[in-house]
Amino acid sequence: MKVTIQSVNLALMNSQKLYNLAKIIRMKKIFTFVFLLVSSILFAQNTQVNYALVCVDSVWYEPGNPLFINVRIYNGDTLHMNYPSVQIVSPANDTIGNPSNFVNYFAQLGNTYQTYTDTITQSGITDFSTYTFLMNELFGDTNAVIGWCTLTSVDELHGNHLNIFPNPVNDAVHIPLNPGTSATLKIYDAFGNMVVHRDVFADSQHALTIDVSRFAGGVYFISITDNKRAISAKFLKQ
Repeated sequence: MKVTIQSVNLALMNSQKLYNLAKIIRMKKIFTFVFLLVSSILFAQNTQVNYALVCVDSVWYEPGNPLFINVRIYNGDTLHMNYPSVQIVSPANDTIGNPSNFVNYFAQLGNTYQTYTDTITQSGITDFSTYTFLMNELFGDTNAVIGWCTLTSVDELHGNHLNIFPNPVNDAVHIPLNPGTSATLKIYDAFGNMVVHRDVFADSQHALTIDVSRFAGGVYFISITDNKRAISAKFLKQ
């Protein structure tokens, strides 16, 4: 049997093709196994999430890119939300936030915050209080209207509520804090730009004063976070 260089090269090429094919099949099997494993864990829950415990914590445009919107969701249930997504519906009944219902995550765990970043078809919205938020699960198989989070979610920080005053404000906003509270303060404008970011500590004065006299008029969002949870509120700068 005569062996030529061409026949050897052909045999090597065929061998390489078989190796690559086997590698692809092996990777597909691994991916399928992982997918089925994760899915089995996520779908192990037969009880539906109580959407009355799911709420919108805050909404802001992606800094520097008004084509994207961030919606921070709190899941107050102990159950996970599987393959979740969030959509925003305008007062005119148009789906402007995540209109294609794109799913970013396998799940949102119970008692956690999660930020959903999606496309939005309208820019410059300064007040989302009249907009409807839809929480979807299982690629839209289950959905529910969710409301805004109340200001009672972080009793470690402020007793039972976050009482910003005055509101509207001209010069300075005051935030009552329990003595000894250590937290991080952030303030965003209506376009999602962070205008204040600093660590705060409440002394015996019980109130934190923030100078906003140089802020442009409009709606702002305050977020205060300790090492456990976060709470937010909004105020109007005149």
